[in-house]
Amino acid sequence: MEAYKALQKSLQIRAVSEDDDDTTTAEEIDFLHSNQAPLLAAAIKFAMTEISLAERLECVSKVAGKRYFAFERRTASETFLSRPVNQDLFSDDLAPVLALFDSLENSQTHEELSVSLRTWDSNLLQKTLYSMAMAFCCAIDIQKTGDKKTPGTFFEYFVAYLISRRLRVNPVRRVEISSRGVNISLPTDFIFEPGLGLRNLHVPVKTSTRERVIQVWAHQRVIDGTLGQGRYLGTPVILTETKLDKKKMEVVEICLPEQWQIYQGHISQLSRIYYLDLPQPYMDLNTKLPPIAVKPFAEFFFESDALVGV
Repeated sequence: MEAYKALQKSLQIRAVSEDDDDTTTAEEIDFLHSNQAPLLAAAIKFAMTEISLAERLECVSKVAGKRYFAFERRTASETFLSRPVNQDLFSDDLAPVLALFDSLENSQTHEELSVSLRTWDSNLLQKTLYSMAMAFCCAIDIQKTGDKKTPGTFFEYFVAYLISRRLRVNPVRRVEISSRGVNISLPTDFIFEPGLGLRNLHVPVKTSTRERVIQVWAHQRVIDGTLGQGRYLGTPVILTETKLDKKKMEVVEICLPEQWQIYQGHISQLSRIYYLDLPQPYMDLNTKLPPIAVKPFAEFFFESDALVGV
C-alpha cells in the first residue's frame, strides 16, 4: 500500500470519486520520466501477496462460458469479500508481470518496443494485464469494505501508464478550446497526442460502466464538436461488467448492448472499446449495425500504430 501512496505522490494526482464534478488533475501527467514503474510493480507485488493469504471461494457463474471465484479474508470481527475474478483470466504468476514491465521500460525506441511486444502471445498478454489490474482491486476489497475510490484510481493510473509507454507520450486531462471567441480549458478524460500528423486518443477509464456509459459517448460528442470530428478517437478502457451477489455468491454480467447501439448511432462514434474481461454481448456488437469495435485490451498493443496512423 505504501508503494501505491508513493505512486500518487510522484505523479501528483489526487483520487477523484466518480461523483466528483472536479476531475481536474495536473496539466500533464508524467508517466515517461517519473519513477512510476517500480512503484506500480511494488503495488502489484503487494497485492499478489495479500490475496495469496486469502481464501478462494468458488462463485455460481450465471455468465455463459465463464467461471468466477472471489477472495475472502476473515478477521475476528469481520469478513471481507472481493469482487468476482475470472478464473480463466487470472494468474498469480509474477514472471509475466515483470517481463511486461521490462519490455515497457527498457525498450529504447517505439520500434524496439513494437518488436518486443510482437513476441507476446495475445492471450498471455490479456491474462497478464487482467491479473495485474484485478490483483490490486481485490487486495483493496479485502482490506476495507466499500472502498471503490482506491481501486478505481489505481486502474486509471495503470491504464494511462500502459498507453503512455506504448505511444511514448504523456497524457493530459485538459484541452484548450475556443468557443464563440472565448478560450476555455476543458477538463477531459485521458488525452494522448502522439504527434503532428497522427490521430489523438480520448481514453475514458472505468472499472465498469453500467448505466453511466452514456457519459462516454456524450463526452466524445463534446470533443468532436469542439476539437474536430476524427481528430480525437474515443477509445475507452473498461475492466469488467460483473456483479457479485454476496449472499447467493452468484455472478452476473450487466450489459446494455441495445443502448450502446443507439448511442453509437445517434450521439457519437467511438473508435474502439477495450475490455480486460470482455462480455460476449459486447463482443457481438462487432458484427451488428452500427458496428462497434469492442476488443480485448491486449489488442491495443498490437494495433496502436495503425490506430494513431504511425
